[in-house]
Amino acid sequence: MSGQSQQSDTGFRPLNPSDQVLLAIDQEIRRDGNHGSHCGFALELHGELDITALQNSLSELQADFPALSSRLEQRGKTFGWKTIDDPIPFHHYPCPEHTGSIAEFQHNTMLSILNNGTTIDQSAPLQFHLIDGDSRRLLLLHWFHPLLDARGVKLILDYLVSGKRQRYTAKDFSLIDQRLKRWSLWETLKMAWNGKQYNDHIDRLNSDLPTPGSIGKQQLQCINQSFSTEQTVTIQQLAKQTVGMGYHSIYYIGCLMRALHRVGMAVKNDAICVPYAFNLRQPNAPVPVLGNHVSVLFSQAPHSVIENREQLFKHLSKQYAQTIRQGQDYSFIPWMWIGRWMSLEKYGKVLRQQRGGGERGSVWFSDIGELRFPSDTLFGATICGVRHLCILTSPPSFAVLFGQFQGRLNIAYNFLQPDIDSDWVHSVNRTLQQELLNDSNAL
Repeated sequence: MSGQSQQSDTGFRPLNPSDQVLLAIDQEIRRDGNHGSHCGFALELHGELDITALQNSLSELQADFPALSSRLEQRGKTFGWKTIDDPIPFHHYPCPEHTGSIAEFQHNTMLSILNNGTTIDQSAPLQFHLIDGDSRRLLLLHWFHPLLDARGVKLILDYLVSGKRQRYTAKDFSLIDQRLKRWSLWETLKMAWNGKQYNDHIDRLNSDLPTPGSIGKQQLQCINQSFSTEQTVTIQQLAKQTVGMGYHSIYYIGCLMRALHRVGMAVKNDAICVPYAFNLRQPNAPVPVLGNHVSVLFSQAPHSVIENREQLFKHLSKQYAQTIRQGQDYSFIPWMWIGRWMSLEKYGKVLRQQRGGGERGSVWFSDIGELRFPSDTLFGATICGVRHLCILTSPPSFAVLFGQFQGRLNIAYNFLQPDIDSDWVHSVNRTLQQELLNDSNAL
């Protein structure tokens, strides 16, 4: 089955259940007064980029994945991507003469692109933006989250430089739909019950928030932190010693909880609750490219537990082990299917709000993992860095995105102003660095 064969005769690609979650969140962001669930995945490039070769490859990409050139359309209660004939947009931003800081020009241009999105039914769901500099340029992939996840965007970049593109077009299917079809009715009902029990347990404690939220238009801001290779090795060793091999995300979450607790939150309730994605994709699999293929889990800890570092990590590790043992990593999939039949407004409230009416997640979190590309170069330019951006709901108005590239751990703090003050973010960053490195002199 090719990437094109999934399209119907009318060129309509329905959203999978996980896409629908992101569409509901998109509508929540818009109701908060912002431009929706826009995301950015940027490559830092050194040297000259062959723009003609890139644009030719974008045409080939569109031919293999027509949904990448589409508009959102609703048919009854079904949302999907309606293919159009327009090319995937490519925008070029020359560096202005007599500019001040080139790095500031690039950073502000990226933020402007994210902050000035249009309605999801009028704008292309995927766009490429080349932002010039001196010897370094930024290539920004700007997309609507309901189209695909960050892993899918990475696969698009792999496709562009690959000599074996059939690997990425060989299969095109929804992992969530595949799993739903595999379960019996009894298994589906059991999973749905587990998901309800899981949410009920999380909702017993009200979550802290960095802001109560505000009414009106916000502006996305981003602060980036990069660790040295030596610091990254230290952090990975500490994570292995603290929570075990393969559970680095739990270490990041625990350190983030400690940092937020130490710096202080604007709304203090019972606990800090951090949602994180459970990726349904097979490791290193080149398919599927399109669609979102994640479920949602939560790490939660009350203040009394967070205050003790050793106790916190034991608590989070036990919590995670119970989640996996009880199959709760898959328990939201039936509810995603049910959510397709809700109005987006009702679905968004179900996803965000606890039973008491407060925001379920204290902060947005993502561990993108270690990024490896098939080649160190992209159309003649060397890939030397990666950046991540996302618009989010208000509250919590604050997202912390972890990723690793070329042996260095990077953190992107995405936040909304005026909800969140940049001085507070810098304080969180300093404290989180101490926690990640277990700096006993500073703790």
